[in-house]
Amino acid sequence: MNNTPHTNCLTLRLLHAAKGYKAVAFDIFDTLLKRDCARPADLFALMEVTHQAALGFAEARVAAEAETRQTLGREVTLAEIYAHPALRGTDPAAECAAELAVSYTHLTLPTTSRG
Repeated sequence: MNNTPHTNCLTLRLLHAAKGYKAVAFDIFDTLLKRDCARPADLFALMEVTHQAALGFAEARVAAEAETRQTLGREVTLAEIYAHPALRGTDPAAECAAELAVSYTHLTLPTTSRG
């Protein structure tokens, strides 16, 4: 870990703010971690190309997420997305595992230019 005074101060502030909670979650994509794709949904097409998902999966996956989010009116979980009829016939556990594996292998640290 970078041990600069700025990092230490930020770490202390985060630890202090999280002190009273059992668990804390952070949305780190596109801030601390950068996807190696133009759009997050491009990972689904990559799953098709690498034979980790059947042809047509990307389109069905995007539709399932959008429709599930619209129906529930909130952010949705992977389990809720994979329960959508558009993904019927897929193995939710296998597809989730493949989606996460592709995500992890295509993450980079963003480059910053601090002066």
